[in-house]
Amino acid sequence: EVSSPCVENARLEWSAAVVRETVFKYNHADGSVGGMSCLDGACELSNVVFLGNDAMLCGGFGGADAVATLTGCTFALNSASPFQGGGANCGPGSQFTFSRCIFAFQQQGGGISCEEGSFTPTVEHCCVYGNIGEDYSCGGYGDSVSADPLFCNLPVDDLTLSHESVCLPANNVWGEQIGAFGEGCDDSPVVGTSWGVLKGLFR
Repeated sequence: EVSSPCVENARLEWSAAVVRETVFKYNHADGSVGGMSCLDGACELSNVVFLGNDAMLCGGFGGADAVATLTGCTFALNSASPFQGGGANCGPGSQFTFSRCIFAFQQQGGGISCEEGSFTPTVEHCCVYGNIGEDYSCGGYGDSVSADPLFCNLPVDDLTLSHESVCLPANNVWGEQIGAFGEGCDDSPVVGTSWGVLKGLFR
């Protein structure tokens, strides 16, 4: 079980894990997972952030018979190869459930992807928006929203939410908090200026 404020410039790989209130950011790997990989067994994540990770399966999960449940997590500005999820990658045999998660502004590889042989993930009450590449490459996601989450200040890694964000309980039909952080600002959010973010905003 892991509960840590920040895991930076390192990669973590488990057969089974419980991870809460942890930030994985700016992790790198060569041809492997930059953030965290659930290879086998069951992984449970809640209020976990994957920010700015860069690798082949960056911020992704997957592996034979992996079962992963993610609740209230935030994926932003991650990268991966074009056909694998910059946010989360469901590998062969994996079964994923995403509940109340944000997938926004991945720089390459899309939001959620599924490799051949994976089970269709369950995605419920999530916010998926502005990912370079496909937001989803698999499954049906009718019970989610596609809207800018309105991070307060993405350029300085502030992923709290503007009071107008659809991810706050008062602003969505489910009355639920979506993502790892709640309201953090009343003003208009600061928009990132990277080319990837700009393309995501105007796709």
